[in-house]
Amino acid sequence: MQKYSWLWGAVLIIIGIPLCLLGRKLFSATLFLIGTLLTTTLILLIFYGTFLSDNTEAWIGWTVLTCSILLGIAGGYLLYKC
Repeated sequence: MQKYSWLWGAVLIIIGIPLCLLGRKLFSATLFLIGTLLTTTLILLIFYGTFLSDNTEAWIGWTVLTCSILLGIAGGYLLYKC
């Protein structure tokens, strides 16, 4: 797990460079991205903290991931509209 921890930093830097250079023009895209990532992360934390464990079947994990991404997109859209 730790050998890929640098990957998160690289991904966030790649996301941050266009936001830094274009600033206010990408404000709505930034709101959508933050809303999506925050909602997806919160849903995954809640699900894995409550009823998912290490011996859960793989299809349940993929279903939870897919649903959390879809709900995350809805949350990002909601934040963008508000």
